[in-house]
Amino acid sequence: MELDDAGVETRKGHIYPDGHRERADAILPDKDTQLCYEPTPPLEEINSDPQFEGCWITQEEFEEEWKKTPQQAGQ
Repeated sequence: MELDDAGVETRKGHIYPDGHRERADAILPDKDTQLCYEPTPPLEEINSDPQFEGCWITQEEFEEEWKKTPQQAGQ
């Protein structure tokens, strides 16, 4: 996910275990991927749940993954 200065999501991409991808931004949510408009908890807190494996990436890495994920809003 991409966060603003307040820690609120501006764009988000999901890569699921089966390989399919979804993404959402402020204009278009996807089938199961939508933005959260509350501040995101610290990464350590997110990773305390064993179903998540979050890590920091660069803006360039985010853009690369974002471009790999076609928008399929409402599908």
